Amino acid sequence: MKIFPSFLSAIDKQFKGPAREAVLRSIERITPFSKDDLINERVQLALLLIANGDKEKFEQELNVASSDWRDLLIHSELNDANWPQKLVDSGLVDEVWQNRTEAALAAKRAPNRPWWQFWS
Repeated sequence: MKIFPSFLSAIDKQFKGPAREAVLRSIERITPFSKDDLINERVQLALLLIANGDKEKFEQELNVASSDWRDLLIHSELNDANWPQKLVDSGLVDEVWQNRTEAALAAKRAPNRPWWQFWS
């Protein structure tokens, strides 16, 4: 799976040395959760948010996400429209990331786009 810059930045805040490398290898090995990069990035950050520096917890939640990534978003409380702000409040990402993400989300919500394409 593609590893997003936001994930690389956030992982440095939670994991060091061998634990960091193990978490990166785990993410690289899995299949993307969605065709949508925003969803994949959101899930990666949700994993870090829940793990909070605990490698075993990260691996547990990665197994949950591999079954159904939406369960992970519910568990991390990133399942609503305010999820970018929640990630900023957690300290995992900054406002520059938030502005870029919210602009990308707004573009996806264009009026001529059917609702089901937003989640594909």
